[in-house]
Order: sequence, then structure tokens, then C-alpha cells
Amino acid sequence: MNDVQALDDMDDHSDIFGNDLEYVAKDLRKKKDFKPWHRPRKQFVREEQWCTAISNLADAIDFDSRALRYIGLPGDELFDLRTIHEIVCKPRDLRLRFLGFNNAAANEDGDDGFELDLSTVEVKTLVGVDGQSKVMPDDFKSLGVRNSMAWINARQIGHFDVINVDLCDGLFTSKPGVTSDSYYNAIKELISFQSRRADPWLLFLTTRVGSNDVHANTVSLLRECLDSNIKTCPQFVKETQKHLGFSSIEEIDTLLKDPKGFSDIFSTGISKWLIGLGMTTNPKWKVSLVSLWNYTVFPQSEHPDLISAIYEFSLIEMPAEDKVGLVLAQKAPAPKPPTECSLAAEVVPFVANTMNVDGYLEENQPLMMDYINKSAVLFEKARYVSDDYRKWIVENNK
Repeated sequence: MNDVQALDDMDDHSDIFGNDLEYVAKDLRKKKDFKPWHRPRKQFVREEQWCTAISNLADAIDFDSRALRYIGLPGDELFDLRTIHEIVCKPRDLRLRFLGFNNAAANEDGDDGFELDLSTVEVKTLVGVDGQSKVMPDDFKSLGVRNSMAWINARQIGHFDVINVDLCDGLFTSKPGVTSDSYYNAIKELISFQSRRADPWLLFLTTRVGSNDVHANTVSLLRECLDSNIKTCPQFVKETQKHLGFSSIEEIDTLLKDPKGFSDIFSTGISKWLIGLGMTTNPKWKVSLVSLWNYTVFPQSEHPDLISAIYEFSLIEMPAEDKVGLVLAQKAPAPKPPTECSLAAEVVPFVANTMNVDGYLEENQPLMMDYINKSAVLFEKARYVSDDYRKWIVENNK
């Protein structure tokens, strides 16, 4: 066990380091390469999309003394968690407890493993972060297998306020319906697990949406899912015809041949999949797409090839029904609960109005500069050299 791992096992590091580790880490800085996901647009997404949604949730829920519970894939430097702590938790005196997954960590005995260990200790020593928080050297997909170590650790924390499945590659590249340790199963099992809570919660999905980034069988199943709604849900057809330009399976097939059309069909289909999962839990969840952004990862892509989506899950309240007649009959009928049909129709305008992050920042250069500076400050906390970051941004013309 190295020194950082030994420190990580302690619940309270403040007796050793005070309230932060800045003075410990300053002599440990090494030359580190910048990655495509280090562009300022990612910090824009963290703050403006993710933290805005979490802030709205935090303001709507009575946390009392419990922590905000978060599960995700935070990367080696835990940039996501640092940002959420700073923007959401710190101003509200809201505690944070997280469970992260980094399957590369199992093989990281060198600098990368050291960076992950040190970053984990740094974040755990931030004020209000639960000492039982951890990053597991395991694959997020293992959550699809009940009684796996990943699943056991998730159950120990309890239900989650935020589930963040953020992968710069595709979440849906594998063949569906083959193994339990898949992103399909992990997402499904987590949604089932969340039935233990009454408060609303958030699911973040970040995934590639190019035609080569989604398994052909997945596309086929989503295509059939959309066709089913075309045949049974006039409200859905009205919205897709108005906003996305399809009202038949033939038009879906045409759109799938076009990069933008493929992205629209995938985003609609995967939203319907999640709605269907929510409607089959006990109790049922209302699943709403509340934000959908995209940007380009592969420079040669004809259309933005990555989406960042946020879904809100809220319980569908089903009033008891008195079939005997002992209860005073209400003059006004009870409001009808949402259906898969109505929820699927509500998704369509969001898909049609997906915000392109690259284009938005390009048109707002002062905002772009602001997020370059914010990223540089964030990276300094993880032992990058901010001047090197700014130089890298200029050289990469972003």
C-alpha cells in the first residue's frame, strides 16, 4: 500500500493536512498531457448543464442532515466531483458522498494510479465530503451484476440523487442482451434500485452517437421501439412529424442514413427505452428529458457525435381507488397519470432543439474565455500547469 492509499483509508485527514492538501501536492506536480475532454466546453457542460440541474434538485429536496449521494465515472483527477462540490454543495453547506468507478485504476501502478489516489484524497478532505466516499478500481458495468462488489458498495450507500454515466466513447457499442455486465444492465439495475426512494433524482448520460458508435442490434431494437409508438400513439406521431420529420418506419430508415437523423433517432429511442424502464418499476417513475446538448469529438464528423443528456425521474402518484363506495366521491375527476405515450411525445421537442455546445461557445467568445480560465484554475488544483493548458488551447485552436 502506498502512502496516498494509506491516507485514503483514514476517515478524517484534517488532523494531518488541515482543510486541504495544496501544500502536500505542490511538490508532486509532473508534466501531464492534455486530453480531448479537457477542452473548456467540458467545464461549460459541468457547470451550466450538470450543476444547474443538480442545484435545482438540491433546492427542491429537503436533505435535512443527509449528504447528496452521487455515483459515476469521475476520471483520474475527479474534475466532476471538484466542480459539483464547489458550485452546488459548498454554497448550500450540503454534504457530498460519492461512489466512483475507474476500471483503469486496477492496472495503474505508475503515475496515473498515483494521480487517482492523490486526487481521491484531495477531494475527500474538502469540507463536507463524506469520509466513506470512494473510487473503486472496478468497471461501472459491474453494477449490472447483482452481488458484485460494485453492487454491494452501491447498496451500502443507499439510493442516489445523481447517477452520472459519462463516457467519452459509446455507452452502447456492445451487443445488447448478451451479458449482465453491460451498460444496458447497469442502468436498468440502478433504476430498479432507485425505487427505494420517494424524492426525484437525476440520470446523466454522455455517449457517442455516431453510426459506428452504437451497435447495429441496438439501433434495430430502438427502431422497432419507435415504430411501435408510431402505430399506437397519435400524440407521438404528431410531435415527430412536426419536429423531426418522420411518421413512418420508412422515414425512420431514411433518417438513419444521415448523421443528424441518426443522432435524432438514437436520442429519441434511448429516451423511450428509459421511459419504458421507469414505467415498469414498482412504484412507477415519470421520466422526463430536461436537457440535451451535443458537441463534436471526431473532427471529421458531419454532425456533432456526442450527446450529453439529463433525465429527471419522479414518482408517479397513484391515488387509491375505492371500489366499494365508502369514500365520498370527488366532484372533479382525479388527474390522469402520465403514460408512455405522453412522455415519449414530450421528449421530441427537446431532441429537435438540442443545443450545440461548440457552436454556442464559438458565438460567445467572452464566455469561451471565461471557461478557458475556469478550466485552467480547476486543472491547477489537480497539479496541471495552467500556462501549459492555455498554450495547449491556443495550439489546438479551441
